[in-house]
Amino acid sequence: VPLAGAISLVWVVLALCGAFALGLAGRAATVASLADAEHVMPSMSYDLLPPWLCAVVCSAALAAMMSTADSQLLVGSSCIVEDLVVKTFKVRLSPARAMQLSRLAVLVLTMFAIGVSLRKANVFAQVFNAWSALGAGLGPALVFSVIWKRTRKAAVAIGMVFGVLFVHIWPLAHGRLGWEHFADPLAPGFVGSAVLIFVGSLICSGIRPREKEDVAVGNGN
Repeated sequence: VPLAGAISLVWVVLALCGAFALGLAGRAATVASLADAEHVMPSMSYDLLPPWLCAVVCSAALAAMMSTADSQLLVGSSCIVEDLVVKTFKVRLSPARAMQLSRLAVLVLTMFAIGVSLRKANVFAQVFNAWSALGAGLGPALVFSVIWKRTRKAAVAIGMVFGVLFVHIWPLAHGRLGWEHFADPLAPGFVGSAVLIFVGSLICSGIRPREKEDVAVGNGN
């Protein structure tokens, strides 16, 4: 685990520094002439690299996008079939039936993703919103579930719902409230979710005795 953490940290630092460097270089070189700033990487590759190397670089970027997309589709399909249908609604499925339902879920999620991408031209904004929702919704839940034994499931659920909803509601409300300087919803969403989990766990602990199955940590819960 320490070695994996070190490798992940080094990779993230290199990737983010490279992305920032590419953005700064593109801003100075080509972005001003681009209709869409998200095209800076293929545009600079086309202008500065030999054709064969430009093809390799652009193919690598497309491969990374496709890898992330199919992974997210498979995770979403698994959540729908295994977590929702089988575990939540207690529906017994044969392996063949589960495979058919998984394929249908992948198809539906793919069509939904295509619809979102066609409706929203700014892909970066969509990615930013998605990661903000994950950070505000799952971040505090994960941290409290790992480090605090009194964390309760109900409080975690409330915190997760608040974090996800806050990220999507905040951009609509902060302009009307005159808080334009606090446009990023991730930080306040994370703090609000953490406060709800902490307070909710204290309230749940005071309502009834602490039960093993009601604690969010330990034994796979």
